[in-house]
Amino acid sequence: VEGGEARGVGVEVTREGRPGSACFLAAYTPGRRRFGDIELDGKLAAGRWRDPQAAPEYAALINGVLLRRGPRSLEASAPATLYVEQLAPDQLLMKIGSESAGTLTLVGSVPGTVTVERDGQRVEATAARERSLTFQAAADASYRVSGVTDWQSIRLACEAPAREDAVQPAAAKPLETAVRAEPGIQSPLPGKNQIANAGFEVNLHTRGDLASPWEQRNSYYFAWFGTGHDYDGEVAHTGRHSARISRAQSGQVTLRGGIEQKFSAAAAGKTYTLSAWLKAGVDPTRVRLVLYGWNPKWGRDFEGGVSPEFTIGTEWQRITWTRTFGPEVTDAYAMTVRPYQVMGGDIWIDDVQVEEGAEATDFAPDAWSARAQKETPGQPLSR
Repeated sequence: VEGGEARGVGVEVTREGRPGSACFLAAYTPGRRRFGDIELDGKLAAGRWRDPQAAPEYAALINGVLLRRGPRSLEASAPATLYVEQLAPDQLLMKIGSESAGTLTLVGSVPGTVTVERDGQRVEATAARERSLTFQAAADASYRVSGVTDWQSIRLACEAPAREDAVQPAAAKPLETAVRAEPGIQSPLPGKNQIANAGFEVNLHTRGDLASPWEQRNSYYFAWFGTGHDYDGEVAHTGRHSARISRAQSGQVTLRGGIEQKFSAAAAGKTYTLSAWLKAGVDPTRVRLVLYGWNPKWGRDFEGGVSPEFTIGTEWQRITWTRTFGPEVTDAYAMTVRPYQVMGGDIWIDDVQVEEGAEATDFAPDAWSARAQKETPGQPLSR
């Protein structure tokens, strides 16, 4: 573990009786840093190496420009998401993140018989002197590369900086559809609770014409890095519904899953307390609460915003977390997360509240939900 929450953490797990280890790395501030013999310049990384000098069984760079261990590296010209997996001695699986695209170059042992396929279709690629392979990689795509017996580097020359929350050019107003992309959220919300749809009563089952203000927190993760959420009409702390993050396993490991919501566009210098009621399908299961901000100078600001792990069981319990945002933070987000763990369970989330101040008070329903439940479906929400 590299010291200091503000810098980053690295975890290496070795299975008893098996050579090699799996690593998960997270950096909370920008810049290049070392975790033992691994070098990372990015938000997150993961991989499994049986030998630090050999090619990894898999490696992932998430929203970053460099992941290096020994003679092998994943690189990008701008923050991007890359994944490589050794499927066979001469076959690689390569994945590109949903906001990453460009020219991909692999340097290694590249015989003239090498092929690249996407969804079973041959992809045009150029091999040079049996030392490099280049092809155009699309966003959110997977490629199977056959014939490569070894590799030293995989580099993506990005078409454009793949920064999360980048400002997008204005688009023409789309035709109205059954689901509105803008659920009519005011910021700040009237009243104490700044979380919209805090009790999850407004969902695809009750107001299918409204988009949810909650989002899955896996924007820079591949699918197997996290699980999504749905709405449960049978389990609730109050009301009729809750949010559920289902259990998904990779061997003994329960995968990460989370939901988040932006609750403020002017959080600089303010103190907020996040609280939520949670229960799990398996006792014990670990969860975290997160209050993070957007710093225009370098992106997501998690410093001081990630709670310790709370252990929950099969009965509802309330957990809380407080943070004061720095002077350069603009937008603020609240997140509830089930982190990676051994044999965790489903989690249910209900009655979420964000309020100004350093203490959690009794839960108060939010103004957005009250308006959504009062108005006629299909009509714009009143302000």
